[in-house]
Amino acid sequence: MASSPPRGRQVDAGTRVRVAPANVIVLFMRVTRLANDRPGSSNERLGRLDIDYQGTGRALVLRNGEVIRATWTKKNDRSATVVTYADGIDKGRPVGLVRGQIFVQIVPNDLAITIKAGRLPGLPDSIR
Repeated sequence: MASSPPRGRQVDAGTRVRVAPANVIVLFMRVTRLANDRPGSSNERLGRLDIDYQGTGRALVLRNGEVIRATWTKKNDRSATVVTYADGIDKGRPVGLVRGQIFVQIVPNDLAITIKAGRLPGLPDSIR
């Protein structure tokens, strides 16, 4: 029987390899709870959410040990979500990603997040 991964670590269900994304994108969006829209609706009971995913908002991109302040933009349902630099000499230009896994997390606009330095999985603590 396979053992469970250490607490707080995610593993790929198919390969059982630890998930270690090279790119993490955090998109801050307006998130509200869906109200019941008709008799018998289960939106409220199931805690369904409505995410305002069109328009523009704040973003963070974490790659290669750096944190980049960014802006996301999505014009309509058929358009891609574009992430651009929020400030500096590259303001308005798309943020490039590095080769490897990409993890995208949508969070509420008012959520405070903490970013901690870590290490690459599989390497001893003495290599950072």
